[in-house]
Amino acid sequence: MPIVPEITVETLAEWRAENKPHFIVDVREIHEYQTSNLGGKHIPMAFCLSRADELPTNIPVVFHCRSGQRAAAVVSAVMQKKGLTNVWNLQGGILAWKEAMKPEWEVA
Repeated sequence: MPIVPEITVETLAEWRAENKPHFIVDVREIHEYQTSNLGGKHIPMAFCLSRADELPTNIPVVFHCRSGQRAAAVVSAVMQKKGLTNVWNLQGGILAWKEAMKPEWEVA
C-alpha cells in the first residue's frame, strides 16, 4: 500500500482563500453529505474507482470523509488502481475542518 499523501485543513483553507485551483471530493454517504459539506463533488466511497474518470488530472484532488479514514482508503486505491498522483487525503476529515474553522463554519 502506498503512503497516502495528506493535506491539513489549514492548507486547504489557504488554497480556498487564495483561489488556488483544486477539486474536493466528499466520499461520505448521501445523508452525511446532506447534513454538512465543503461544497465538493459528492462521490460515495463505493463509487470512487468506477467514477475516477470524473476527477481532474491537472490540479490537486482532495478527498475527505468524516474523520479521514475512508478518504485515505480511497486515495490509496485511486493511486494504485488508476495511477493518479494528484490526490490527497484531508487529515482528520470534516471533523478537523469543523474544529479548525469554528466559529466561522459549523458542521451540523
